[in-house]
Amino acid sequence: KTGDLAGSILRGTYGFMVVKDNWKLIIVKSESNPAKDQLYNLAIDPFEMNNMLQHNGTSASKDIVGKVEHLKALLIEWMKRMNGSKGLYSKPVFNAGEGRGDIVEVVSRRTWKGFPIWVSDTELQIGKPALIGSKYIRKEFFYIGRTTEGILEVYNISVEGKDSHLIILNGFFAGPINAEEHERVKVAFKGRLDDLDILDAQIRVTHSEGEDIIIKLQGCNYSGKCHEEEK
Repeated sequence: KTGDLAGSILRGTYGFMVVKDNWKLIIVKSESNPAKDQLYNLAIDPFEMNNMLQHNGTSASKDIVGKVEHLKALLIEWMKRMNGSKGLYSKPVFNAGEGRGDIVEVVSRRTWKGFPIWVSDTELQIGKPALIGSKYIRKEFFYIGRTTEGILEVYNISVEGKDSHLIILNGFFAGPINAEEHERVKVAFKGRLDDLDILDAQIRVTHSEGEDIIIKLQGCNYSGKCHEEEK
């Protein structure tokens, strides 16, 4: 962070950092601050040389925007959990009286272009599962939302494929999503470790904004991660 704390917190470049899997988001904590937000894919850019939001997201692809919205949603969830009785992330007093509180500022901040529908992932990897009883179990999540005006109608979210019986969805299945809102869907795997070698399953999202969205599910054995500790 830079800038003069005594002068202005929200006009400086104070912000938050979120890391999830190979993705890293650095977002400024003020809705109106003109500073650039930053997104990096650490798997291919470990030295953070290529900001995938480019010129503050004006030319970012739909997939990139979906990942930014995903990480931003994770940050907001964390701030709400950690807010506490003192309102650490909801009261302006913790920013020297400036702004409307971190939660409101971050929720309102969007320097990238909006889309009528976004999803956090088009490929979702099922991570290394835990053996519980006689089955291996792993829970993942994906997010779906809307950033433009209007209402997104989600008609159905379902699993299809030869291995669809190994996947259980919980949470949001259908319904409206208003502008600047999102929903979370839990994706649970329950089966044998070998089932994750080649997982034949995908999630289909039918909605009001055009073609169905397909989210391919990938087992951790595909990348060798299920057995990392055994090598």
